[in-house]
Amino acid sequence: MTEKSRLQSFLPPFNRDFLSIFSADFIWGFGAGMVGLFLPIFLFKGLGSSIFNVIYFYLASFVLFAFLVPLGAEVMERINLKRSMIFSLPALAIYYLAFYFFNISDKILILVPGLLAITLFRILYWVPYHIDIAKFGDKTRRATQIAYFSSISFTAEASAPLLAGFIIEKFGFSIIFFGAAVLAGLAMVPLFFLAPIKEEYTFSYFQTFRELFSRKNWRILIGYGSWGAEEMTGLVIWPVFIFGILKESYSAVGIVTAAILFSGTILRIIIGRLADGEGKRKLFINGTLLYSIGWIFRMLVASGFEVFLAGAYHSFAGIIRGVPLAAFQYEQMHGKGHFIDEYTVLREVAINIGRIIMLLGFLVLLSFVGVMWTFVLAAIASFLIRFL
Repeated sequence: MTEKSRLQSFLPPFNRDFLSIFSADFIWGFGAGMVGLFLPIFLFKGLGSSIFNVIYFYLASFVLFAFLVPLGAEVMERINLKRSMIFSLPALAIYYLAFYFFNISDKILILVPGLLAITLFRILYWVPYHIDIAKFGDKTRRATQIAYFSSISFTAEASAPLLAGFIIEKFGFSIIFFGAAVLAGLAMVPLFFLAPIKEEYTFSYFQTFRELFSRKNWRILIGYGSWGAEEMTGLVIWPVFIFGILKESYSAVGIVTAAILFSGTILRIIIGRLADGEGKRKLFINGTLLYSIGWIFRMLVASGFEVFLAGAYHSFAGIIRGVPLAAFQYEQMHGKGHFIDEYTVLREVAINIGRIIMLLGFLVLLSFVGVMWTFVLAAIASFLIRFL
């Protein structure tokens, strides 16, 4: 076997459209990586050190997303998938710029347009993004493709909080918000090389919700809803929780998070190759159980080293679950044929309903007990993802 053939047997095939999508994802994802971990902390400190105010912000954003996804699909149908994704990215830039001006303007006047901007980005970007990945991915080596590109993305996402932590401590938040806005604009460039695809969204607005809550789609509702619910603990609660444990050091938060993310890069590629075999479902089920247990471990952390250990375990378990799950969901989408856009919209609505329910659960739970008990809710939601 020649060196070239060895390389071809190890690397999955990539076409121009697949590369265009992931190039854009990589560019704006680096900016999102700089902001994402620190945004709940920024909001926590900027909104009166109240975790409830942070939850209200995210609750409002995901309520808007859940109920406007079908309208986004109708816009996508009219302008095609490529233009929908391109037009979404200026909205993402506006969202980051809203936080850039957060401390020098009335907070409510800034948050409202910020919420509208991030909603516009989400409803125009995510449905066509998932449809394109399902269509342009190699169906025989889909998990390996996803593993390679997610490893590259995660390397960037690991570097991003490391860099952002030091920038925030030295210069404050403004630079990372401005930088993320610039990267969102630059991410439009690779998308111009994407093939224009049109999809016909056949559900009406209310039919979308009737279909999601019908008996035949209960797995979509429970499985993806649980996925969205579990995300909220990692997105909203965990950053604020570890910020306190790490003595409110932004650089320490960035270092620990980067170490956790870097540690899983090679494992992601290995799991991707395994998931292209016959054991995809078994890997997913086992990973779901391991990931669920990881939330209980996170309840027990009390030092920076324990944050790293719990996070590293969770990262490894998340890879064992996440890579086959990603491949599995794109196979499901691809198998829907003409109804791929309808299925993708149902998926997005289900995820957001799960997010809304979990955030409402946080508001109730935190009125009576400590923040660590939200990890129990995350463990339950994680276990329920296995119904997919």
